[in-house]
Amino acid sequence: MDSALRGHRHDISDVNISNVDAYRDTSEPYQLPEEWLSLIAMSSVMVLFRDATMAQRWWTRDLDEEKAQVFSHLIERVMPRDQFEPWDPDTREAYMYALAALGNLRESADSMRLVGFLGLLPTKYSQLILERQPRALVIFAHYFAFMAGHTTMWMIGKTPQKEIAGIASLVPEEWQPLMQWPLSVRDSLVSASTMAASMNVT
Repeated sequence: MDSALRGHRHDISDVNISNVDAYRDTSEPYQLPEEWLSLIAMSSVMVLFRDATMAQRWWTRDLDEEKAQVFSHLIERVMPRDQFEPWDPDTREAYMYALAALGNLRESADSMRLVGFLGLLPTKYSQLILERQPRALVIFAHYFAFMAGHTTMWMIGKTPQKEIAGIASLVPEEWQPLMQWPLSVRDSLVSASTMAASMNVT
């Protein structure tokens, strides 16, 4: 990712599913990549990217609800926690576009789709992340999980495991069940990295 994303990272490589609560209580607080998110949230940036020829190969201005349906569990509002989150048509639409973008990544998490993820979404979604709305954070963690297949790229590296663990530290306990897949991806990456390091030592 760009320098705005890389510059905010903290060393959170020891966080996993079982100790995320302890990390939240004892470690230096994780900071979202606010500079990067604010830049992406600028309408002018979004318009330029949306009009790019490469983006038009797989992105449409019309909401693809079929792609969003794969991640419909991330937008279900059936739990007591849901009554405390802000909710209106614009918020729901922002989440639906984000889920459709995840559907795009599920089809092919190539570098162009990864880079363009936030740039192709309504500015409302980036605002929800900056507000630390739990549902927005959970979806954001799923985005980083799709980076798992590209960790050899210099611009990605350890970004997935660090961001997923950091985001998990911000997600309230009642929302943690929705973090299961991103955290499992993160743990797999850490295990693979540890194994590779041990092989290099021997």
